[in-house]
Amino acid sequence: MPLTAIEKRLRGFRLRIHQPDHTPLVLGHGGPVIDWHLHEAGTLDHIVANPGQALGATYVRGQWDIDSEHLPLLITALIPDQAGPPGHTGGWLRRLRARLPGRRSRAADAADWRNRSARIARLCLGEELFTGTACFEEPGVTLEQAQRARGRRLIEDLQLQPGQHVLDLDAGWGSTALLLAEQAAVRVTALFSTPTQLDHARREARNRRLHELVLCRLGDMNQCRGHFDRILSSGMNLQASAADAGAQLRRLGELLHDDGFIWMQRTGRRKDHALANQWLQQQIPSQNRLPLLSGLTAAIESTPLHALQISDLSAHHERTINAWRRRFRQHRNTISRLYGETDTRRWEFRLASEEAALQHGQLSCYQVLLGNPRSVWPNMDTGGHASDHLLPLDLDQALTRQERDG
Repeated sequence: MPLTAIEKRLRGFRLRIHQPDHTPLVLGHGGPVIDWHLHEAGTLDHIVANPGQALGATYVRGQWDIDSEHLPLLITALIPDQAGPPGHTGGWLRRLRARLPGRRSRAADAADWRNRSARIARLCLGEELFTGTACFEEPGVTLEQAQRARGRRLIEDLQLQPGQHVLDLDAGWGSTALLLAEQAAVRVTALFSTPTQLDHARREARNRRLHELVLCRLGDMNQCRGHFDRILSSGMNLQASAADAGAQLRRLGELLHDDGFIWMQRTGRRKDHALANQWLQQQIPSQNRLPLLSGLTAAIESTPLHALQISDLSAHHERTINAWRRRFRQHRNTISRLYGETDTRRWEFRLASEEAALQHGQLSCYQVLLGNPRSVWPNMDTGGHASDHLLPLDLDQALTRQERDG
């Protein structure tokens, strides 16, 4: 991408580039000036040649700096709004490398900042450590208020009744499991990915006298036995192929009572476009391309499950990421002292990249409620749900229309 093309993409600001040889360079013609400091010769040429990959990689290596408040603006200016269709040159080679035995990327080895420690999570996520998308029902609400609204909505959507048994497959720090037990009087089996999160949740359950309602354990759905009234899955990575994803969904269905619900939250991409920010694509733990939401159609249709509700949460997810990013920026020096500058820069750039991709429709976030044959989710007045953009219950038509319309 030539510099003239970058200049055309600057909307509402000018970019003043401070090069290592002190040669001045200003792009843009109006608005406030944002300073971009390059520390190594050749960095600008490297970024201009391949911004989707090089912008993030050079930032993590410390080759340039900018006020982190402006990171999403710079990402938007330098990385195209759209990438070509999946499978462009080199894509098959990256996917092949990712599948090699023992092959792990640096991103896969770096724990998500939300899961690294309770201290960093509390600084950025809020005191109760909710790791999921909050529900911003109206302008001006705080992150904590939006998180509590999300809890209320989850209880309503799941139609929870006292004494029911819930399986939380992606419990994070245990916040959702504890909230459901406390406010809906349900039993929750919560599965954790790290011993640190497990220990934290157990302490919280004891302190809040919920230890008899919340069972905390390490593991995944393959270790689960018995049946549950509700299953929560917000972090499970469905396999790329419809057949493999169908097998995972069938396993979830086997754990579900005949009239139970499965609540899923998924991040996906727009139809016919890969994520233009290739660096962000490589940070995705599954090491697979982001799926189309309609990719769930064939998988669901191969199981006894059926869709009861589909909601677009993209606007809520963007505001959640923005709130996390601003708190991360506020506590950046503390995070860098605790975990080092490289991981701090990686987490920082990922948050900004996700926010920019959500703003421009390259990422979408959906909530899907699935049921077994006897499950009934009432067609009730959406009220406060209007902002969720409920889609029709004809899954194939709904998803195809949503992706066609962008």
